[in-house]
Amino acid sequence: MSTKDVKARRTAPLATPTGLGANATKDLSGALNILLADVFALYLKTKNFHWHMSGSHFRDYHLLLDEQADQIYAIGDDVAERVRKLGGTTIRSIGQIGRLQRVQDNDADFVTPLDMLAELREDNLQLAANMRTTHDLCDEHGDVATASLLGLAGGGGSPGSGMNSRLSRSGNFMRPARQSALACSMRGFEDETKFHSMNRSPSGSPPSSMTMAGDSALNEIICPGPKTSIWPAAKDRPSTSTLPATT
Repeated sequence: MSTKDVKARRTAPLATPTGLGANATKDLSGALNILLADVFALYLKTKNFHWHMSGSHFRDYHLLLDEQADQIYAIGDDVAERVRKLGGTTIRSIGQIGRLQRVQDNDADFVTPLDMLAELREDNLQLAANMRTTHDLCDEHGDVATASLLGLAGGGGSPGSGMNSRLSRSGNFMRPARQSALACSMRGFEDETKFHSMNRSPSGSPPSSMTMAGDSALNEIICPGPKTSIWPAAKDRPSTSTLPATT
């Protein structure tokens, strides 16, 4: 094969079997790649805040953001592979992500914990809105498979209902656990910021007298499901009178 033939094959369109037209493949691949860039940008931003977390609630927030980042990262593979199934090409480099992303980076030397959570909450809400916009584009082109892929995470559905049930039966699109985890995590940020807005002091900062019981309640807001609080119940905590004396 000559060099000319090799170059021609590099620029040739992919012969991926699909019932969608060329315009649909182009539009949907482009929209999904932009969405994928947002996913990776938000993943790195979440890890940035995870690494630079500080304050009295370090452990709770540090673990929250680590789990959130894993859930965001997990959906990227499904989106990228869907682009390939449509007959398009997907993201190849960090530089390409930087050119496509809509999520704003935060390179500040210091960000307060509550500002981190508030910023990530807005970014997650915007990601969900962008998913719904892409979902509408899928509907325009009659791409039911990609619409199903985006349905739960963008629409905030609940596990075991609606779109999630269809995903469970089909087994072809995004794994339900990934979608429900992402939707749950998005709701977690909303509940988290609401919790603190109700417990702020007049100066705008969290009350310094927040108790271990309050932290336990916060942990249950962030982590719905089986209640495995990081703090022991009050009745199980030893009283100060029973603790051994220090020398």
